[in-house]
Amino acid sequence: MQKGQAAKTTAQSQSSNDPMDGDSLASPIFTVSVGSSHKRYAVHEDILEQSPVLARMCKGDFKEAHERHIVLPDDDPVDIGIMVQYLYWGDFWTSGNPQTGVSKHDSAIRLAHLYILADKYNIESMKDVVAKKILKYIDIEKPERWLALADIIYAAIPESDNRYPKILRSLVVRFMNTSQRNRGKNGLNGALLVWTAKGGRLATDISRGSRKYWATRVRNRNAAIAKLENDYGIHATDFNDSNLDDEESYDEDFIRGKAG
Repeated sequence: MQKGQAAKTTAQSQSSNDPMDGDSLASPIFTVSVGSSHKRYAVHEDILEQSPVLARMCKGDFKEAHERHIVLPDDDPVDIGIMVQYLYWGDFWTSGNPQTGVSKHDSAIRLAHLYILADKYNIESMKDVVAKKILKYIDIEKPERWLALADIIYAAIPESDNRYPKILRSLVVRFMNTSQRNRGKNGLNGALLVWTAKGGRLATDISRGSRKYWATRVRNRNAAIAKLENDYGIHATDFNDSNLDDEESYDEDFIRGKAG
């Protein structure tokens, strides 16, 4: 295949996967009415069909399909508007800017509800995007806030969805590291204990995340000690370091420092 033909084939392939391609924008337009205010969005059918739930409404033998009018009375109009933005562009934008009066925490709460909405309408790719965005808005110094945020998500997400718990456990490890560096000044240890005592899936995953953190610390510590002994002939007891267990990391710089 010649270079020009290959480029054309690639472009056609990319276009076929693009929700904004010509065919999608040529499809019939549905009116989507949302919430008690009946906020209306005009959305192309092919765009809506990225959601299997909405696709059934568009294609099935339902009133919505015949009238090209979908009513979502229980959803938030702003959240649906953001979801529509994602369906068209493959991304969306929220703001955590003091000038707009929207705090980072409020943006994180919005993202939590968007994750729940994407789960409701079975838009898996949107869930992945939301999960990545939410990490940027979580305030490490205020653990009670992100734990409250996690609680919102755990209350709505079914146990069969394992992706968000995995993200939470990675956050626990990050926050445990922060807590160690600040010697508990940010209140993380106390917050973890309070939430763990509540029980449930969130508490279970917090415990798993904590265990992973300590297991990693012990493994790295033992590897550093072994390297000191094998490469430098120095035993940990030789430098009488009573703070060895409190070290933030056991990287190569740490080892060189102890050996030097």
